[in-house]
Amino acid sequence: MVILGNKIMKRYGEHMVIDQLSLEVREGEIYGLLGPVGAGKTVLVQCLLSLISFDKGTVKLFDEKVCKLTNTMKTRIGICFQDNGVFESLTVYDNIYYFAKLYLKEKGKSRQAVEAVLEALDLKEFKKIYYYKLDESRQKLCNFACAIVHNPDLIFVDGGVASCEPKIKYKIYQKLRELRKEGKTIFLTTHFIEEAEEICDRVAIMDRGRIIAHGTKEELKKSISLGERSQFHVYHITEKQMEQVRLIPGVYYVEYENEIMTVKSKRGRNNLLHILKFFHDNEIAIGEIVSELPTLDDVFWELTGKQIIENSDSEKPLRKKMNLFK
Repeated sequence: MVILGNKIMKRYGEHMVIDQLSLEVREGEIYGLLGPVGAGKTVLVQCLLSLISFDKGTVKLFDEKVCKLTNTMKTRIGICFQDNGVFESLTVYDNIYYFAKLYLKEKGKSRQAVEAVLEALDLKEFKKIYYYKLDESRQKLCNFACAIVHNPDLIFVDGGVASCEPKIKYKIYQKLRELRKEGKTIFLTTHFIEEAEEICDRVAIMDRGRIIAHGTKEELKKSISLGERSQFHVYHITEKQMEQVRLIPGVYYVEYENEIMTVKSKRGRNNLLHILKFFHDNEIAIGEIVSELPTLDDVFWELTGKQIIENSDSEKPLRKKMNLFK
């Protein structure tokens, strides 16, 4: 295992930030740590890298128990921090060169490595621009370049890159996939469902300092009761009819708001056909129909009863809403 964490615990005062957390990260995979803001993802990264001490548990990197990173380990690890981890007063080139020189001691290697990463990430035209003058997306790209310039075996991408502009986001995703093909290991933390779906091979779902589920994306989706989510544009429906929809075999959740009915049903055949038959038999007029398979957000919702990114009720318009659960 490239990373092996065993029963890690970390407190800040009375607050348990990391709670008996264990994980395994394999060589040559993109491993995603998915959870809401405040779940403890960044603190866990800091524990794994010995940037902060933790109260209990053990960490192994490259099969070696770690209390403090050795110089050899540092050369094998690259870190793209969620917050600024470079020098704002230096140019893009000088920032990347600084990190190259930290780890590449052979004469001439540093400048070759810098030129190669500038080319690979389309940063050449920005190399003379000061970091603080870059937009947030290119700052993240520069951070990523600094993390990979020395060709590390293990790359941490804390906070992911989903908030970057699309061109830069997909440039980084492309590079991560290339690194994976080369046998590198990527540990990515994110609170964006789409990012975990897009780029990760295996995902650990984290909430309140604990990993509550882990596996491949398909394994996680198959582990929950939801088989299908269907949405119907329903022009009018009574509460009694809503209750009857809920009683259709397989259906366990019904919601109606702004003329959109959302129906969640368990795994099984012909769930959608049963619902459509009910609409037909009861002469309920419907418009557009959208049917989807489970997402990682559904996994998180079923395990915790909440969404990874919660919307504030104060931001929602007043609307008629009916929820029915079995």
